Amino acid sequence: MVGPTLRVVLVKQFTRLRDGDRFFYANDPALTELRAELEGTSLADVIARNSEATIQPDAFKTP
Repeated sequence: MVGPTLRVVLVKQFTRLRDGDRFFYANDPALTELRAELEGTSLADVIARNSEATIQPDAFKTP
């Protein structure tokens, strides 16, 4: 938890870092399809694709 002022400072800083990074995936118009796929992927999806474990849809919640 941070206060409202620090929150604004952090959001602005990370926004500038993202927007100024020419290698950030969202800044490349050629990756539009990949971006849609990445944004729709959850941690549970990654775990399910790369292991034989069964996992609930929200990997961060305990059963």
